[in-house]
Amino acid sequence: MKDFTTFASVSTLIWLVGSVIAIGVVQRLMKISDLCLSSVAFLSCMFEHVVKALATTSFHMYLGSAVAFVGNVSSPLLRSFLSKLNPENDTAKAFGLLSSAEAIIPLVAPVGYNGLYAYTLSYFPGAFFILSGSINFLCALLVAVMQYLQRRVERTAEYGLLENET
Repeated sequence: MKDFTTFASVSTLIWLVGSVIAIGVVQRLMKISDLCLSSVAFLSCMFEHVVKALATTSFHMYLGSAVAFVGNVSSPLLRSFLSKLNPENDTAKAFGLLSSAEAIIPLVAPVGYNGLYAYTLSYFPGAFFILSGSINFLCALLVAVMQYLQRRVERTAEYGLLENET
């Protein structure tokens, strides 16, 4: 139990420092968009889960946490993007829907994770980490699609402005 407490404390400290660096330094100084940094956060979480799935020593677990040092910022950045995207009267509705999903997922996910763990424990106990990494990859992919669509809309709006000038 002492080892887990130390691991949890170190992981939390890594995520805290990563959040400050990611949002405070990288995003503000380098002007990286919310969506771009969210993609990086989801990918870092994906790599964290892959490292932990293949871990054979406690060092690998710490390494996995270090790989995901910016993984904790995806949720606040997506909320920030959502607040900028929606009209003011729809923002509360979007946040309500997001909060509902965040409340339901912890009730449903353990059923799948417990089943997967019980089924794969004898030959690959880290399979649930692969599932988590796959979900994070899917999230990164969806955020990349959102970023592509946002840029496409912005370019279309710019072309519309140019056509109106002539």
